Amino acid sequence: MSSSAALSISVVMSVHNGEKYLRPAMASLLQQTFADFELIVVDDGSQDGSPAILQEFAAQDSRVVVVSHENQGLTRSLNVGCQRARGEFIARMDADDVALPRRFEKQVQFLREHPEVVAVGSEVLLMDEQGWLIGPRHQPPGHAEIEARLLAGDGGAMTHPAVLVRTTALRQVGGYQEKFVTGQDLDLFLRLGEVGRLANLPEVLLHWRQHRQSVNATRWNNWAEAKRMALTDAAVRRRLQIDVAAIVAQEQHRPERRVEHLNWARRAVNAGYTRTAAKHLWLSLWSDGPKRGQGKIARALLKAWVRSLLPRQVSSR
Repeated sequence: MSSSAALSISVVMSVHNGEKYLRPAMASLLQQTFADFELIVVDDGSQDGSPAILQEFAAQDSRVVVVSHENQGLTRSLNVGCQRARGEFIARMDADDVALPRRFEKQVQFLREHPEVVAVGSEVLLMDEQGWLIGPRHQPPGHAEIEARLLAGDGGAMTHPAVLVRTTALRQVGGYQEKFVTGQDLDLFLRLGEVGRLANLPEVLLHWRQHRQSVNATRWNNWAEAKRMALTDAAVRRRLQIDVAAIVAQEQHRPERRVEHLNWARRAVNAGYTRTAAKHLWLSLWSDGPKRGQGKIARALLKAWVRSLLPRQVSSR
């Protein structure tokens, strides 16, 4: 990594067989209002059409840098990308998400106005495989709440692909620890919180795709061990008493929720995305059969439908 930053941002993305959603993800980055960045895409041994798509984008835009290697996993690929970064900041992005146009503009402005902050995320909207919006993730805005949630094992206190990090801070903490197959974000955020402050912008700056092939879905069973390692290391570094065993026990007994249609329907109806809620309620009934909570969601959808039929009040002003 260069000692002098030649660019404002180095975007680091790892791709492994990501052709299904890669084009909209890449396009959302290249259409940012803040254009002073390079996009380093590490092709982690893809065997689908991803390499051809990446070369197509690289031929059209000189900011795209493609690095290819045999499949080595997400964590190693992220370190490879970060080591090549020339930017003042490093932005994370996944190959199945969509960044909103002003994401970089707003995050760079925030970090330049708040030198004590080493990493900033944002609020995100969850979306399904087809891009139907599900609802917000409800990210905590301030350092104290983010830290509290991280120390409770909640890596979702900051959404990994929505984060912009100071390159100097990432280098100071040693980048990603490659012993983590998953949970590398929780471990990184805990270490970054030890050298500076963390923040999330309240604006939605990323649409975060939920699907059954995502890393979060396919590696759910590894989360308990990842949390155990990250929290145990943090307790030693910070000289804190953390009940790691209790946190890990909760993880091991928690049902897989991020890929459940019922959970998406519930979140969507609460956020007012009634079409999405109806879609996933039906898919829940079709794929999982009768489940507790489906009736409550159906009643909420019926109420929303009735309200939509009522005449709107006309203001007298």
